[in-house]
Amino acid sequence: MRDLGKVIDEMIAVIPPTEGEVLISRLKAQKESFLFSAPELVGMRWGVTAECLAEELGNVRQTEGWKKTVQDIWMNRRS
Repeated sequence: MRDLGKVIDEMIAVIPPTEGEVLISRLKAQKESFLFSAPELVGMRWGVTAECLAEELGNVRQTEGWKKTVQDIWMNRRS
């Protein structure tokens, strides 16, 4: 099973701070919540993080740039 905290760290590392300030903040909050969640709530944390990404990046598959890289990390794809 993938570690949500590590996935979030990977995504934050590729987001330009000047372009994704809100997304970075939201992902950090999700990581904090994940770290202090009971094991039975981990699945819910993945779902909430997915909703956060959909709200910030949109529901359309990105084809280039850092948004595509973030989606690839989320989907466990490496381009």
